[in-house]
Amino acid sequence: MEKINFLDYIERHYGFQLTSSQLKYYFTTNKYVVMTSPRKGGKTFIASLDALQTCTTPNKNVCIVIGSEIERRFIQNYIIDIVESLNGYITIDFINDNQIKFTNNSNIYFKSNEFDSRGTKFNKAIISEPDSINDMEDLILRLELCMAICPDAQIKLVGTHMRNKTNLISYMLNPYYEKIQITYNQLHYRHSEEDLRKIREIMDTVSYNLEILNNISPNVIGAMFQRSE
Repeated sequence: MEKINFLDYIERHYGFQLTSSQLKYYFTTNKYVVMTSPRKGGKTFIASLDALQTCTTPNKNVCIVIGSEIERRFIQNYIIDIVESLNGYITIDFINDNQIKFTNNSNIYFKSNEFDSRGTKFNKAIISEPDSINDMEDLILRLELCMAICPDAQIKLVGTHMRNKTNLISYMLNPYYEKIQITYNQLHYRHSEEDLRKIREIMDTVSYNLEILNNISPNVIGAMFQRSE
């Protein structure tokens, strides 16, 4: 499924639009990408979405390097939920602790930072919470060897930017990496033109321009309509 069609379907299903920062991460063509976010900033969802979209093309392999079992389950659950929302467009063949195999012969592999790279070929690699990894340079080298046959391969780092996050900060400073920062405000709600027209009538222009695209959920809009009647 093409990226734009896949994204449009996901946004309609979940009832929100991705932020400009999330879209930048999703659509970037850079070989090396760093995405940072505060806790619960939406980075795991968009990284999972990105991995799954790659696998909607047959015979693709994505590697997600994880730092803990809890993290693996968290990401797997995200991916399973997204797959179920697609109504059969892509289906899962089997799942275990190390792999999600799809019926189109694409795969998402979950690897520790100690994985053996021999005989493995990846189209994309996502390193989740890189500061749990002791030897990042060695990991990057092994991933690049696994991706050497793929001209469009990407390596993406996803983590929380804090002072003690030494690996993440060092790669953010690397000139080869595109740096993308995401804020807490990760959801842009999609509204119909009729709703937007009604909201413009209810709200003053300044409040509308500041708030409507980012902070007003459909539930809040419903309450506003009731109060205005």
